[in-house]
Amino acid sequence: MNDEQFQRDLRHQSGFLLEHIARKIPDILKRILAPEDVLQQVWVNACRHYSTFRNNEDRSLKKWLITIADRIIIDEFRKHTCPKRGGHNGPMEKKNDLATSLFNLFVDVMEPCRSPGSELVAQEIAKEVQIALDQISEERRKVLIMRYVDDLPQEEIAHRMEKTIAAVNSLLYHGKLQLAKILKDSGSQIIIEWGQS
Repeated sequence: MNDEQFQRDLRHQSGFLLEHIARKIPDILKRILAPEDVLQQVWVNACRHYSTFRNNEDRSLKKWLITIADRIIIDEFRKHTCPKRGGHNGPMEKKNDLATSLFNLFVDVMEPCRSPGSELVAQEIAKEVQIALDQISEERRKVLIMRYVDDLPQEEIAHRMEKTIAAVNSLLYHGKLQLAKILKDSGSQIIIEWGQS
C-alpha cells in the first residue's frame, strides 16, 4: 500500500471511526474529551506509525485504527482519573471552577471574541494565567482574583480593599494590561497557538 492509498483509506474510515470513538468515550470524559480530538490523535499516530502497519488477513486497517483509538481513550481516561497523573478520583467540578475562572480572565485579557473548543485547552491556559498572575503586583492580583475568580462586583471589591470604585477599576484595567503583556511575552506554546488562531 502506497502513501496515497493509505491516506485515501484513512479518509474512508473517518466516519465509522468517529462513531466508534463517540461510543467508547466514558461518560466521565464526555465533557472534556471530544471525539474529534481523539480522531485527530488517531490520524497523527497512524501517520507516524504507518511503516509498522501490515495489511494482511489478520489485521485490517480498520482494526488497526480502532486499536489506536481505544488506546488513546484508555490513556485519556487514566490521565484524568488517576491522582498520580494529576487526574481526579471523583467529581471534577471543584478543580474546573478555578480553571474556568482563570480561563475567563485570559479570554478577557487576550481577545474576548475567541474561544477554544476544548476544556483541556482551557485548563492549560488557566495554568499559564496562574503563573502570570504570580508576576504582577499584589494589589492588581488581588483585584483580578476577586473580580474573575470570586466573581465579585467592583463595589464589593472597593469595600473589601477600602478603595474607591475608580481605584478598583484602575487596578483592574492596569492589571489586565500587565497580565496580557506577561502572557504574550511568556513564549508558552499554548499562548502562541492562541495568538495564531
